[in-house]
Amino acid sequence: MTISKAQAAATNKYNKANYDNLSIRIPKGCKEVLKELADANKMSLAAMVMWSITQAYTDHMEKDMPAELRDKMDDVIMATRNQINTADTEHQRYGSL
Repeated sequence: MTISKAQAAATNKYNKANYDNLSIRIPKGCKEVLKELADANKMSLAAMVMWSITQAYTDHMEKDMPAELRDKMDDVIMATRNQINTADTEHQRYGSL
């Protein structure tokens, strides 16, 4: 499916306004395995990474966090849940993104 330049520009503008970028380096071959895992769980790779971070936080780190940071992480967790729900809907609608 080809998208118009206007649609690409609108998408880029939306993404810039609503998302931060995070780049990580992982050993060769890991990305494909993680992508397969995300697909198997009907998630985008980004949603799976965010889910993993929030799970690690709630399972192991939350109790040791200062209250101010815990409040900020609560906001991150809510945003992550929204992203996962959106990604799951898109995955169901369009397949792997």
